[in-house]
Amino acid sequence: MINGDRIEFQFSGGAYTVLATSYDYFEGCDHWIYLLGRSGEVLDLIAMPYVFGFVEEATVVSPHELKFGYFGTNDRWDLTVHESGYWSFSVASLARRRNRFFLSKRRLSLRHVQSHIRRYRSTNA
Repeated sequence: MINGDRIEFQFSGGAYTVLATSYDYFEGCDHWIYLLGRSGEVLDLIAMPYVFGFVEEATVVSPHELKFGYFGTNDRWDLTVHESGYWSFSVASLARRRNRFFLSKRRLSLRHVQSHIRRYRSTNA
């Protein structure tokens, strides 16, 4: 089952598809990133930390890497697909996974990169 009511981005690479969705509700916005197999089965899931807004500037870096940010922030995220998967029980890795993906191999890895470039100028003098 895929959560969300909006597709933020979709990226296909060989035997998989990366699908990012969001659900915007009155008090905030939830975001999820799914790795789907050829037949549409969910292979991995990452629940993003709370960010109010929508995805912008999604850029494909390589067949296995994608960079993106959220509107109104300087934060950038690096998403990498590991087709064979790997085991990780770090706190950050466990915190982003729910349900049946909690103790499974990691096929998606996510790295937060704080940008030092201010994207939006204030119009106030």
